[in-house]
Amino acid sequence: MNAELASEFRYRNPVLEPGMVGIGVSQSGETADTLAVIRDLRRSKVPTLAITNVRGSTLSREADATFYTSAGPEVGVAATKSFFTQVLVFLLWAGYLGLKRNPSSSPVAQEIRGLFQGIVELPHLLKDFLREEGTMISAVRQAARSLLKMRGFFFIGRGFSYPMALEGALKLKEIGYIHAEGYAAGELKHGPIAMIDQDMAVVVLAPQDTWREKTISNLEEVKARGAQILGVGDANDDALRGLCHHWIPLPPGMDENLLPFVLAPVVQLLSYELAVLKGTDVDKPRNLAKSVTVE
Repeated sequence: MNAELASEFRYRNPVLEPGMVGIGVSQSGETADTLAVIRDLRRSKVPTLAITNVRGSTLSREADATFYTSAGPEVGVAATKSFFTQVLVFLLWAGYLGLKRNPSSSPVAQEIRGLFQGIVELPHLLKDFLREEGTMISAVRQAARSLLKMRGFFFIGRGFSYPMALEGALKLKEIGYIHAEGYAAGELKHGPIAMIDQDMAVVVLAPQDTWREKTISNLEEVKARGAQILGVGDANDDALRGLCHHWIPLPPGMDENLLPFVLAPVVQLLSYELAVLKGTDVDKPRNLAKSVTVE
């Protein structure tokens, strides 16, 4: 599977091979460039699938099949819960395909069934994690107050945490009007590290996963250059916590495949709290529209 920018895909004469499926992802189902790609693919006889939140949307009508995210109305312009449910739909679909392609007694199938059980339990975990009086909310608010005057933010992560770093930076730009970049932590030395100084905050997503040790190595590099470090990691990871100026704990012992579902709310809430402190309109950010209906 390859992820493509709809706004670029149709202008580069892509190679379309037998057996391919084109998947259009759009919260509103009205995004112009996504619709254009789906129409081009259908003209080329490529099967198409829509992932959207809005029943009856143009995308859902024009694709050959549709997965609805069922997130409910997304009131704010900056999508939060629809982003979350899009990630969940991809995980469910990938898991289903994994079960279909592997014998039911295989280790892969057993791992997927365990993952699905974790998904069933996820709402209960999140309900506790997102309690108003909980540790995470308090930590996010404290970090936001401390980092409000920073010149800019880097969100860094590896593996599954990298796309969550992109999401955090995007949300901070959208609703807080604060310069932010999301980076794969291992790429910092290829240029961005030149920007690191005492006026920059680096949000380090380093949960207990396959990539933790490498991410901590990158943390130490930016800390040595004076950055303010906001660490996000397992609640029991005292070693990581000791390296950070600010700390946001995650539920301990999670399956690493489910970590994006606790990282996403953290980076979204951090952006929200910074925006509230700045006094911006978090539901209707300037210059943004709910649906991008022109290319």
